[in-house]
Amino acid sequence: MNFFDQLKIDNTYELFFPKKEQGLVIIWLYEKIKNKTFPNGIFKEADIQQAFQEISLLSREKIERNPWDHYNSHIMALQEFFLIYNEEDQTYKLRDYAEHICKKIYTILSNRFNPTIIEITCMDLAAKLNSIGSPTDLQNWLDIQICIKRADRFSPATDRHHHTGSPG
Repeated sequence: MNFFDQLKIDNTYELFFPKKEQGLVIIWLYEKIKNKTFPNGIFKEADIQQAFQEISLLSREKIERNPWDHYNSHIMALQEFFLIYNEEDQTYKLRDYAEHICKKIYTILSNRFNPTIIEITCMDLAAKLNSIGSPTDLQNWLDIQICIKRADRFSPATDRHHHTGSPG
């Protein structure tokens, strides 16, 4: 099987990578599940339609005269890989593929906005340097920092590694 050739088949690509509006609805539903709005991750068609309404309001996109037909066509398309429909209860749930993609997107975005240790250290250093008033204060601060670093290098824990031959 040639992966690329399979994706080029009519509508196959679109099933895996939905239109922006559909993708945002899946993210909206995922976030509601994460926030425990939908117990056990189960939601109704009205919830999906609400998601579409909110997304279309955000994008200021005009929906045709009968929005329910518009939403239902999207819902049908999403059932291939993103939504599971339970006919008995008339409820929906996200498929594993949808949850997996949403988790990946969430992780990537949260890593972008959570400061790294280096960023925190730099912000702390900048705040300390900005609080220094005179060149003498700066020199004193530098002398103290250098003394602390030297003391750390020759601490008993570091010294122990040198005597035992273990990496330090």
